[in-house]
Amino acid sequence: MKDSNQMKDNLQLPFEQVADVGNGHKKPMTKRDGARAGARLRDHGMTVATLWRDELLFAQEAAFLRALLASPDGTATTDDVGDIAGKYADGGKWRGSIPKRLATMGIIEAVGAVKSVRPARHRGLVTRWKLCDRDKAEARLAWLERILSALAGEG
Repeated sequence: MKDSNQMKDNLQLPFEQVADVGNGHKKPMTKRDGARAGARLRDHGMTVATLWRDELLFAQEAAFLRALLASPDGTATTDDVGDIAGKYADGGKWRGSIPKRLATMGIIEAVGAVKSVRPARHRGLVTRWKLCDRDKAEARLAWLERILSALAGEG
């Protein structure tokens, strides 16, 4: 039977508790380290989830922009577009890439969180987004509609 020191040597701290500081050395992970690691993992997951889904992403982004532009206060959530009752067969992880891209472009900004109305989300929080630049939003929507029209004509 192994003594407790040997057992401790074989245990590894979970990913969230250590940060690599180079040369194989580890240090306890701070909240800042955790936030950075989480952002990298989120961005990687979004990239993988969006591969080969250009037409779907363009259509959903256009729908999200239409919802924002039609809203009296210029706000919307991703729940405002798509099938509310349904669960996405592919998990729907690509959905987060849409507001992230629009926020990076300066078209929208996060203004809070609300509970999701989609049953598949189990009333989890979803970000409420607000238009920052209506002109950019309208230009982006026009570009998306041209792309979608061209893609439909390829068939």
